[in-house]
This record gives sequence, C-alpha cells and structure tokens, in this order.
Amino acid sequence: MARRKIPYGISDYQVIQDENYLYVDKTRFIEELEYLSTKYPVFLRPRRFGKTLLVSTLQYYYDKNFADEFDTLFGDTYIGTHKTALANSYYVMRFDFSKLDAGSEEMLKKSFYRSVRVILKDFDAYYGLDISIEDNSDYNSADLLDGFLREANQIIGRKLYIMIDEYDHFANSILSNRQVFTKITSKEGFVRSFYEVFKTHTSGSCIDRIFITGVTSLTLDSLTSGFNIAKNVSMFPELNEMTGFTSEETKYLLKEADVTNKENIEGTMEILTENYNGYRFHKSIENKVFNSNMVLYFLDEYQRAKGLPDQLTDPNMTSDYQKLTAMFDLFDDEETKQTILEQIMSNERLETDIITNFDFSLHFGKEDFLSLLFYLGLLTIKGEGTLYDVQLQTP
Repeated sequence: MARRKIPYGISDYQVIQDENYLYVDKTRFIEELEYLSTKYPVFLRPRRFGKTLLVSTLQYYYDKNFADEFDTLFGDTYIGTHKTALANSYYVMRFDFSKLDAGSEEMLKKSFYRSVRVILKDFDAYYGLDISIEDNSDYNSADLLDGFLREANQIIGRKLYIMIDEYDHFANSILSNRQVFTKITSKEGFVRSFYEVFKTHTSGSCIDRIFITGVTSLTLDSLTSGFNIAKNVSMFPELNEMTGFTSEETKYLLKEADVTNKENIEGTMEILTENYNGYRFHKSIENKVFNSNMVLYFLDEYQRAKGLPDQLTDPNMTSDYQKLTAMFDLFDDEETKQTILEQIMSNERLETDIITNFDFSLHFGKEDFLSLLFYLGLLTIKGEGTLYDVQLQTP
C-alpha cells in the first residue's frame, strides 16, 4: 500500500479522503455540535488550527448532494458508524471572508458585496434552483442576501445550513482604524446589516443552522449585535480537542509518517511537545492539544528530508504572527504593555478574566490585551486563577 501523504496546507475534506492523505478523525465532534443547545455556535481558535478543515468536514457531511458518497467519505470514521439523522439533509451555503480587500472602507464594501454575490450565484448553480440575483448600485450586501433567501425559502423550505469561515478576518485587518471599524459595524453599517439578515431568516424562513469560525471575539459583539442568537462555544470543555491534535493523535501521525522506530517516536514526541504542545481552552481540562499546522509542517518536512527539519517553525506561521501583532496597538498603555510582554518572555503566569465581548466604546485595558493574546494563540490557559478566572502562560 502506498504511503499516505501528510495533509500540510490541505483543508478540503474530500481531497484528503480521495487522494490518500492522512486524516486525524475528528468526526465525533459532529455529534457534539448537534447535542449543543444552540443551533448557531461560534467557534474561535488561533490561526492555522484546523478550523477550515472542520468547516469542510461539516460541509460534506451535511450537504444533500453528497448523500450517495457518505460511505466513501465517512465510512472509516467515527461518524460513519454513528450517523445522525441530519446527515446529508441540508442545502449548504458556505462563506469565506479571508480574502477580502480591506484597503479602504469603500474597497471593503465592494469586495464584501462581490464575494457574497459570487457565493449566492455558485450556490444557486450548484443546487439548480434558478433564483434571480439582481445587482444593486449601492453594493448593499444585506439587500442582496435578503432577496435571495426570501426566494430560496419558497423553494427549499427550512433546509439551509449556513457556514461562515474566518468571519473576523477582514474586520481584524482594519481594527487599527477604529473610525472605519465602528462605522461598518454600527447599527447602520453594512456588516451588521448583513448579519441581521441571517437572524431574520432563522425565524419562519429557510435557515435552520449556522456555524461560524474565526480567531478572536474582538469583532464578535459588534458584527453580531444584530445576530444575537449566536452563542460563543469556543471555551466549552467538550470542544477543547475539536481542532488541534492530542498526544495520541500526534503519535498516530508519527507512526504513519514512517517514524517507525519506538525510540525515534518517543524522542520526536519530546521535540514536538516542547515546541508545539500546550494549548488549553478551558481551565478544567487536563489534556493539552498541539498546534495542528505546526505538527503537519514538521511531519511534511520530516518525510521529505527523512529526518528532523532544519527549521522547526513554519515560515507561514511567523508571517501570520507578524500581521496579528499589529492589533497590539489597540492597547495604548505602553508601559503596562511592555511589562506584560517582558513577563511573557520570562514565562511568567498572568492572571485575568477572559473577555468574551469587547466594547470599543470603553478603554481597552490589561484584561482586554491578555484576552487578545489568548485568542491569537500567543498565550494559553495553564490553570485556574486565584484572584481572576484563569492563569495564562505561553504554550
């Protein structure tokens, strides 16, 4: 049998299954998501932590057009023998807001509108619905979406599953300009109006479920003020391992990547644990998870070079962190910021309450800054705090 490939940079579930890539089975979390009391969860994790592959897995599982391929795609997974009643029962509409042009407010509005329009057209063609999609001169994405969903409701009934990947990507890139950010997410802003449409169509209309991913909750409160039925489930203990790899999952990958000697596996696990392990997203959880992208980068390089890679840090991750640190400017207390960064470099533990809803009309303080570092993956939960809710430390 041919050696299975490392899915570094691959986030399409069907490609992984069809083209002999290794897959760490996370499908048990499909059940967990269905068990949640909310139908509209928001799941936040740091960059390159497996969120897009998770969305892709959900898409193939719930898409009615893949019912005949269920056994091919999921037959060797947990959910293959624990199939739920909702499998392959939805029309799935998937949004990805990671590639919008946020060069200016006007460019962002047009880019957002065009992205939404392409998604609606592709959805219509894919399911053969023949819904009219009319342009509007003011690039009003909310009106465009609302008109489409009203017509879709007459055709498909309450059978639509909305999936939104990287909901906050474009918004985070303009946070340095608070005036623009406030304008587009205000009551009259085009982004908030867009999310209000989703809420409208969850009541007596075609939307039954929504799943949203992103990195931080910095924009969650503002973007979804008109969509207040959403629930942030990111710190639910039962979802701690939904993305990222556990120690056992990482050992499995090592074996499959031809690190077959027991001593090599144990020695390599020590290297991986020192460099990539340590993430926890709830204070009561004992098991930590590895950064999945880092592990796959390491194994891809290991297979290619037949030994340890020269560079342990994925260059793409370095680039990501450089972009994300621009958000540090939100915390304008330079003296306190410098103290916190020095404490982090000294590997000290810092106590805080994790902020779930940021209010930009108020001062962005120390707790906000520490929470931001947690969401970005630069800090993680090490345990319960004494004065505050949690202790944070570098992963």
